[in-house]
Amino acid sequence: MTAVFSYLLPLLPVAAMMHSDIRTRRIDVRWLAAFAVGTMTIGVEKYGFREAAIYSAANICILGAMLLMLGIFYGFRRLFRYGFGAGDALFFVAVAPTCDMRPYVIYLIATFACGAVWGLVSHRRSVPLVGVAGFTFVIHIAVMLWMR
Repeated sequence: MTAVFSYLLPLLPVAAMMHSDIRTRRIDVRWLAAFAVGTMTIGVEKYGFREAAIYSAANICILGAMLLMLGIFYGFRRLFRYGFGAGDALFFVAVAPTCDMRPYVIYLIATFACGAVWGLVSHRRSVPLVGVAGFTFVIHIAVMLWMR
C-alpha cells in the first residue's frame, strides 16, 4: 500500500504545473518543489538512497547530452529563448530519480515527440513543455505501476 501511495504522491503537483504551464506558460516553484519531493520518494523507495542518487546523476547527464544535441541542432540562442526554460530543465531534473537510464531516455524521447505533435497541431510559436512532460509523466507512472 505504501508503494502505491508514493507513486501517486507527485500527481497533484504535476497536475497543477500542467494547468499553469498550458494557461500562463509559467510554473510555481512551490509546486515544482513538491513534485521533486514526490519523485525523490519514488526513487528512494524503489531503489534505495544510494542507487536513486546514482540513477539521478546518470539521468541528469543524459538530459545534459540531449540538450547539448538539441542546442547544436537548433542553435542555443533559439532553443533557450523560445523552446526550453529553467522550469522545463528543473522539471526534467526532478523526474530523474524515478527510474534508471533506459526508461528515462524513453521518457525524454516520448516527451519531445509529444511536444512536436503539440507544436504541429497547435500552430503556436512555443510548446508548454512542462504541460506535455507532465502528461507523459502520468503515463510513465501508470506504466511503472502496471509493471510492478
